[in-house]
Amino acid sequence: MTKNKPMTLLLIEDDATERNKFTDCANNRTDISFIGMTGSSDEGLQLVKEHKPKGVILDLLLYDGMGSGLQFLTELKKEYLEPRPIIVVTTHIPPNLVYTQNTTNTASSMTKKIQPERRGCLC
Repeated sequence: MTKNKPMTLLLIEDDATERNKFTDCANNRTDISFIGMTGSSDEGLQLVKEHKPKGVILDLLLYDGMGSGLQFLTELKKEYLEPRPIIVVTTHIPPNLVYTQNTTNTASSMTKKIQPERRGCLC
């Protein structure tokens, strides 16, 4: 019997506390594996091109990093990568600002309320 390969992910997140949450989550699972973590949208784009992860967890606002998640999405759209990674966006900005950006730029979104007891890692 062959073991399934874990889903490869890239994390683009500038906040060390948030990165640690994702690392803790991945350490408790066998079905996901991070190919890298960065706080830079430019480095994130290079890592996507080099490693071709199945998914990217992307912080829209990189206050302590370089660039922004929106910049990453704009540059990623210019690349003709096959297959394109699945993008999961994280942010602390109000949903109406995300909606405005998404309808005028590169991504689509879905918002939902998160119950206080469901916040944090789902591992």
